[in-house]
Amino acid sequence: MLAFSNRELKAAWRNNLAASELGNKTNGHRLLLFYAVECGLKVIILKREGKSRTDLLSRDLKQYGGHDINKLLTELHASSELHLKATKMNNLKSPDTSRSVGVGDFNQMWRYGGSSYSPMLDSDIENQLLKISQWVGQEINV
Repeated sequence: MLAFSNRELKAAWRNNLAASELGNKTNGHRLLLFYAVECGLKVIILKREGKSRTDLLSRDLKQYGGHDINKLLTELHASSELHLKATKMNNLKSPDTSRSVGVGDFNQMWRYGGSSYSPMLDSDIENQLLKISQWVGQEINV
């Protein structure tokens, strides 16, 4: 895994968040929002550990939860109200069937063209990610 500085992760959070807010929402926008939140949560981890780069953390970043936003939130002792719920997406080849999608796989769902329908719609996930991003901003004093 590549090492990134606190400054680089903070810039990624800001830039991805800004790009996710442009135009009509698509999976690309959602994906950028997802990654903005992930970067922001990692900034908080760096801040709390008093480190300037990810390779200086006490553990490998993957051990903090990887892409699983809920695991990162748990690591940071964030309110359970910020946590996302696993969802279902229609099978792309056979719309009559569905598959479960865990929080750590939302990025894959959107990257490959899927959409959520139950219990959270894509818009519900977006709104929750925006709440998490607001919390990130408060935690890193932006």
